[in-house]
Amino acid sequence: MENKNDYYFSSGVFFTLINDIRRESHKTKIDFNAKKKLGDIELMLGLYELFYGELPSIGDFDTNSNSSFSVQVSKLKNCVDKPLGKLPFANADAIDKLIQEVETDYNEPLLRTIYFIDNFLTDNNTKQEQFIKKVMEILRKDKSVKKGSEFYVKRNGVPISKKEVLEMKTIEFDPFVLGILHYVIKTHPENTKGRSLIEVLVNEPTKKVHEKNLLLRGLSPKMSQ
Repeated sequence: MENKNDYYFSSGVFFTLINDIRRESHKTKIDFNAKKKLGDIELMLGLYELFYGELPSIGDFDTNSNSSFSVQVSKLKNCVDKPLGKLPFANADAIDKLIQEVETDYNEPLLRTIYFIDNFLTDNNTKQEQFIKKVMEILRKDKSVKKGSEFYVKRNGVPISKKEVLEMKTIEFDPFVLGILHYVIKTHPENTKGRSLIEVLVNEPTKKVHEKNLLLRGLSPKMSQ
């Protein structure tokens, strides 16, 4: 990762990063194809629930439309097109709703994020740390980060600056994921600009990072019943 011009944190980049830390199988009943293994479609449907607070109607996902949905997910993931169709990243109302919730009623989207993490993402501390470090590297080198950008990556819902994010030594995984998602959908709408970064992420082997002072805590707590 050398060219700073390639560090555009698009929605496809975000999806690729969480895809790298997804569970091999999910614990929910989100499974329109009757597959036990968790794949791209199931992961996107989990994000759909995070955005909307509910799943789409199962009637919206017959054989033909599900195939189309799969194509839409693939295009988003590879940053070859703007978000399309039923993807939550394609719905301006869903995006505005989540942005507004994060900024004014943080606990509600945080609970949905915790649920998403618990059911769809790994609880392996090492993999979660790798995710955080990749995000930090992208933020550090993304020239498109505007001065004054706010990051809602702390459990108290109080935003902090990019400089403060990069200096964090203690990180809670669930609010961090929510805060980065909020940042991406609010400030990086042009998905195709993330294509060069996707190619770097896919081709670059995972590096062993020696950051002794980074403490990861609050890993995937279960949502209160």
